[in-house]
Parts: sequence; C-alpha cells; structure tokens
Amino acid sequence: MYFLKQVLNFRSLTPFYFWSHSPSFKLIMPDGTESNLYEALRSFQNHFKGILSVSKSVQNHMFKSGINSKVKYLGVDTEVFKKKDSPSFKIREKFNISDDAFVILYTGRIIKEKGLDILPEIYKKLIDRDKAFLTIHFLFIGDGKYRKEFGEQIKNENLDHRFHFAVVDSDEKLADIYSSANCFILPSRREALGLSLLEAMSCSLPCLASDLLGINEIIKNTKNGLLIPLDNQTEYVRWISGLYVNKNLRNDLGQAARVTVEEEFSFESHVNYFIKRLLR
Repeated sequence: MYFLKQVLNFRSLTPFYFWSHSPSFKLIMPDGTESNLYEALRSFQNHFKGILSVSKSVQNHMFKSGINSKVKYLGVDTEVFKKKDSPSFKIREKFNISDDAFVILYTGRIIKEKGLDILPEIYKKLIDRDKAFLTIHFLFIGDGKYRKEFGEQIKNENLDHRFHFAVVDSDEKLADIYSSANCFILPSRREALGLSLLEAMSCSLPCLASDLLGINEIIKNTKNGLLIPLDNQTEYVRWISGLYVNKNLRNDLGQAARVTVEEEFSFESHVNYFIKRLLR
C-alpha cells in the first residue's frame, strides 16, 4: 500500500482491489512506526476500487475499524481436491497405518491458535471410553512455530506411535492424503475462514471444526459437517465416536460437504468473479 501511494501515487488507470484475509498483529511501516493491517488500510481505503473480505467475520472486524468491504469467499479447485478411490501418494504406508485404522487428519499451520494441544487429551478420553479407539491415528500435514513444542508433548506422553507429522510439496499429494483419511478436524481458536477446511470438504471428508465466526459460514451443523463448541473435548469425543462407528454418517456428511464447496466455494466461480470486475 505504501508503494502504491508513494511511487504510483494511485494515478494509474488500473483499478486496484485489496483482498483481506485477517488482521496482522503488527506492521512496521516504512517510516519506522508500528501499525496493524486494519489501521493502515483505513487510511488507504479510498484509493482502492474495492476492498474484499474472505468472510463475514473478517468484514465485521474491518467495519469496526472503520473500513467498508464486501465479502468474497475463497475458492477451491474442485478438480484437484476431490475424493480418490486409489490415491497415488500412500501416506498410510509411510507411517505403517493399516487400511482398517481410523485416521483423523489436520492440515495447515502448526501453531497454537489452531488448538492442536487439546488433541492428545481427546485421544486419551476416546481410549477411556472404548479400547477399540486404540486403532485411531492422528495425522498432521504442515509446519509452523509450534511444531517442535507439540512434537515434544506428543513424545513425552508416549503418543508418537499414534500422532504423525509430515509435509507435502504439491496439491495433488495433499488431495491423496485427504482421500486416505476418515475425517478432518480443525479445533482452531481463531479462524478467518479455513482454506484447509474447504479442501477437506471438497474431498468429501466429514469435518469437525470449532464453532467460530468464519467456520460456521461454511459448516451447517449436522448437515454438511459438525460444529463443536470451542475447546469442548467432550463434544469432540462424542462426535468422533459417532463418525468412527457410523459409516453412513461419514458418507452423508462428506457428500454434503462436497456439494457445499461445488456450489459456494469453487475456484472457478472465484476466478470468474475477479475477471468480470477487472474487465469492466
């Protein structure tokens, strides 16, 4: 924004759009002063053709900061992210997970805000409920500043035979991993929308996620996924148990999730939206 104002001086005939995902905690401006994304954007907003938010949640935060915006959801490539009957990338083989084991998947940044720290306790409560749940595996795809600490927690609790970590270098492999899992979990404590959630839904995975503004704009509880009150381990245990024993429930939620992405969050409609506006 600083570059556009100082160098281009906004005299170009090109219409600039600003698309905001979520606020930044801190920005260091070129003159050395500290600000955040919304404070900076508020002073620049009249220079843009339009300002877009990825969710109503982000839009509300921006409005409170004095910024007017229009909601435009993220788009997922439904041709890439779709259920595969025979995935090429064998993530189960990598970790010696049997075909009949139940895999709970998380993808995205490994940071504390994602609420991953409650998953070991959820696993223990599942086992206390029924020893059959000893066949459950948690799979984490991604990296982040919490990865080392979380890995040490897993190791100290002797759960590293059930909690597995990996990174992948392509969307195709990621789609294979979604297709190899039984359900997706997003226990986040803060979320603008949830791109990984949309990817999982596009691959027809039943999803459990925190009942947060942003997430509940995608998931309609028990219709196309499951919304869990923030950090409510009892509800996670209850619904994971239900998904574990009820294949029809998994299939119904997964199919409804795919339809939701196709109808409301496809990459094609996302790109067409911007093309129409940029060609005006």
